[in-house]
Amino acid sequence: MAKVKVRGKGSVYKMERGKSRGKCRKWQLRAEIDGEFEGDEGYVKTRVFHGTYSEAQDAKDEFVAAIERGEVRRERGMLFPAYAEAWLAERAAKVAYDTLQKNRCHIVCANMHLSKALLALPQNQPNAPLYPAGGAPGSRPGALPHFGRPRYLGPPPRARSTAG
Repeated sequence: MAKVKVRGKGSVYKMERGKSRGKCRKWQLRAEIDGEFEGDEGYVKTRVFHGTYSEAQDAKDEFVAAIERGEVRRERGMLFPAYAEAWLAERAAKVAYDTLQKNRCHIVCANMHLSKALLALPQNQPNAPLYPAGGAPGSRPGALPHFGRPRYLGPPPRARSTAG
């Protein structure tokens, strides 16, 4: 299992509003984790702990140590840019050069909006492709997934006249 680098020593936040540190018994343990690859800014891993503040401090130290040992893993999946590049590489042998260039331009635009989106794989089959060999139902083989048909929202609202 890969080891992970934690920034700092972690932190403890109280989760019960209006209670002093001595009365609070619910804490959030937080650890900032460095990115695993270039372009990944990292993320924050959290855990809830029930007990006193000093017990939470000890639990935070154990939580950070467990992360650094690699016992606490990041959710499965990959960022959208890595998925898009893998999709383009797979598609390169199937389509014409001009189509591939058009797809590359679309992905550049999509990366501007989805560069930090984590694409999770299905929970029951983490190594399975997103769709079976035939592709998504009703789609062409090798096409990007379609998330529903665009809906007509009606005409734009009329501007109110200020003359009176």
